[in-house]
Amino acid sequence: MAVTRPRPRPVPWDEGFWERARAGTLAVQRCGECGAAQHYPRPVCVRCRSDLLRWETAGGAGTLHSFTVVRVPLNKAFADEAPILLADVELAEGVRVLARVLGREPADDDIGASVEVTMVPVEPDGVPLPHARLVDGART
Repeated sequence: MAVTRPRPRPVPWDEGFWERARAGTLAVQRCGECGAAQHYPRPVCVRCRSDLLRWETAGGAGTLHSFTVVRVPLNKAFADEAPILLADVELAEGVRVLARVLGREPADDDIGASVEVTMVPVEPDGVPLPHARLVDGART
């Protein structure tokens, strides 16, 4: 029996993120009251609790904050993809996002290196998710 991959189940406050993801765009929320950016999507601003949130396209430039290698995925649907490289990236917009790593595997001395985050479909008919690629030789 084939194991099916989990699919996003949008809720009212993150529908805008998934809509933009399907178009290949990485988006973050920005508060219309205090100007704070936030990711992951939430129904109110984490700084001032305002519900005046709007979607903003993220440029994709960021810094590698941390990374991990998932050798044994908890969900069997991802077992054939192991090891999975995950990066914790701080975007120029001031938010952090988890992204799969494209290209070479990061090393400890890559912490602080520049990365570019793009949205990549994880399967032919799948919703694009954040993926990060190290910008070789670039440090922030």
